[in-house]
Amino acid sequence: MNTILHADMTEMLILHVVAPGDTYGYDIAQQVRARSQGQFNLPEGEIYPVLHRMERSGFLESYWTQLTEDRRRKFYRITPEGQALLEKRRAEWRELATGIDGVLGVPHTGVLS
Repeated sequence: MNTILHADMTEMLILHVVAPGDTYGYDIAQQVRARSQGQFNLPEGEIYPVLHRMERSGFLESYWTQLTEDRRRKFYRITPEGQALLEKRRAEWRELATGIDGVLGVPHTGVLS
């Protein structure tokens, strides 16, 4: 993972991926990697502790789904508290990016998809 990425930003990326619909840890990591064009990597040793912490904090909920007779998968969904945190982290990111862009002389659109 890019060493500049702060823990709060990791939470924002995870919440953003989970917000549209329930998904599982490996898929979250793959989506973050793909959407960042390989810049951010969340290996198992990093993503699952973050997911568990976010669940304990009430930002995510989880449930198990039986895939086959002997295989289960844990899915995560965003909670209202998680949605509020996502909006807070997005606002913080916009402020940070605007400030950095100003120093670097880079036009900043303020658009976050």
